[in-house]
Amino acid sequence: LYLQVGIFPFLSIHSDRAARREIYSTRVCEPSARARARAARPPTRLPYSSKHPGCRLAGRCTPPARGKEEHGLCTSRIRPMSTQEEDIAIRHALNATDHYKLLLVSQEASEEQVKRAYLQLSRKLHPDKAPTNSRHRAETAFKRLSEAFATLSDPIARANYNEQLLEEAQVEERLRRDFEANEIRRHTEQSAQLKQEADDALTAGKLQEAVKIYTRAIGLDPSNASLFSNRAAAYLSLGKCTDALADAETGLERRPGWAKLYSRKATALDALQRYNEAIEAWRAAVDAEDQTGTPEGGWVEPLKLAEQALANKVDQLKKQAAEALSKGRVDQAV
Repeated sequence: LYLQVGIFPFLSIHSDRAARREIYSTRVCEPSARARARAARPPTRLPYSSKHPGCRLAGRCTPPARGKEEHGLCTSRIRPMSTQEEDIAIRHALNATDHYKLLLVSQEASEEQVKRAYLQLSRKLHPDKAPTNSRHRAETAFKRLSEAFATLSDPIARANYNEQLLEEAQVEERLRRDFEANEIRRHTEQSAQLKQEADDALTAGKLQEAVKIYTRAIGLDPSNASLFSNRAAAYLSLGKCTDALADAETGLERRPGWAKLYSRKATALDALQRYNEAIEAWRAAVDAEDQTGTPEGGWVEPLKLAEQALANKVDQLKKQAAEALSKGRVDQAV
């Protein structure tokens, strides 16, 4: 009776505790409702476990077998989130355009440098170390990294790959030049159409409209000096001499030695009463006309008028100074 009442219940209790401990320590344990609720929460950064990083049991569990995703409270989906450094490394590996940029080495890098770069990046991109939220991207990035290392570590494959890169660069450069040529041709045609519209508006006296159309044409073809010359003429008609002078100088940068642009510049300087500079501009127009041998407007007569205007201005200032001096206004005379 003593054995039946005293010993057997103790042994049964002991065996029940051992069974529970064994069940708790296995991978197929059933978590409680509270544990299931905690596991259903979004992934967060969890304490580090030497046995299984991110485990809620803090090392009292057994790591899952290869290919197993979870065992009770310890699941792979509650591993720590990926860090910013890991995300940057994965994004760089996925967006790299060639093997050299992926490994962050130059085309002249030695085999030892390529190997060192591969080992350094493989520590960051290895899928086994990647958290669940970036594991698939890490696998793709690590696959690209392995392909790059396999190609660059083989001298023959690396030489073929360099030739392929050179051919691709040549094709890309040719396509870029063709695209730029087509764009320039298209912009030139549109600019010519706008220039004709602006010339018609200028002839009809619609100065503001002409200036706007010339500005649009210059935006499409900024190397055309005649657009700046015609807009300078429109500005002169509107009385905007400063803008006309700026357009004339810009046009001379595009087409140096053009007599018509020198005449625009000289006219603007005359209107601004900068007679010395205007005379120099008229002389430059006369010299340019003589060098080209194509009389564009006969700039000799405007040059004489500018010189006469300068002389008249000097005489007027002399008379004003003498009059102020006779009245004792020395400061004004000076």
